[in-house]
Amino acid sequence: MITGDASYIKKINRSLIIKEIVNKGMISRAELAKEVDLTRATISVQVADLLDEGLVIETHLEHNAVGRKPIMLSLNAEAGYALGIDLDYKQITYTLTNLLGKMITHENVALHTSNYEEVIIILVENIKRYAEQYNHTQHGIVGVCIAVHGLVGNDEIVHFVPQFGWNDVMLKTDLEKYIDLTIHIENNANLSAFSERIFTHHDIENLLSATFYSGIGLGMIMNNKFVRGHDGFAGEIGHMILFPGGKDCACGNKGCWERYASDQIIMDHIAEIKGQSGLTY
Repeated sequence: MITGDASYIKKINRSLIIKEIVNKGMISRAELAKEVDLTRATISVQVADLLDEGLVIETHLEHNAVGRKPIMLSLNAEAGYALGIDLDYKQITYTLTNLLGKMITHENVALHTSNYEEVIIILVENIKRYAEQYNHTQHGIVGVCIAVHGLVGNDEIVHFVPQFGWNDVMLKTDLEKYIDLTIHIENNANLSAFSERIFTHHDIENLLSATFYSGIGLGMIMNNKFVRGHDGFAGEIGHMILFPGGKDCACGNKGCWERYASDQIIMDHIAEIKGQSGLTY
């Protein structure tokens, strides 16, 4: 049994309710109480709060049966936005979605530096730009999630980004000095696996998702938790050595898989064959 103070229990119940509303799309109060195993009184109080905050809306369904029209609850997708940022080698991708994950805007920005302080400035400027541009809704941007192509611990400290040469940087803390928004930092392959579970495979507890970008990664969810390994290297499949003594890798080894098969390497190889630079898809 989960125990804790009243505010903690309320937070857990709220999370369960929102998750079920998102999963079902539309659901009645009675069905909601049954699915999350909470009393109707608890559901009524929580739903009233969510309605006041504009996070949930009510819809009266049309039907021909005698009696009151059923009232269905659904998430108000337009109550706010979420900003996802993919911090990759040579480019930063910004994707803004509504609260149901529908893409509102998508932008690729070239990155010409790997200097940590300079990247912080670039991120702060662009996050503030989005926050100002989309502050017209009740909740504005509710949070920012940054996908990092490297090792990220459970403490959200970025322990190692080979292509940037970063070691143990406090990206989350350094951004929060300038930005008054909730910020999350996670490995990009883990986020890929997480999004597959949230938007496609709701009931799956174990899931693998391979990513091919500037490097190669594997997001692993086992028993509803990310698998990171003892030192956080689990899932870094791009750094498996396939060719001992092969091509130099930014991680410090030679012959790593992603030096032969990653998205960036393939593009560089095509550019070399074509005799062109800066090729894009």
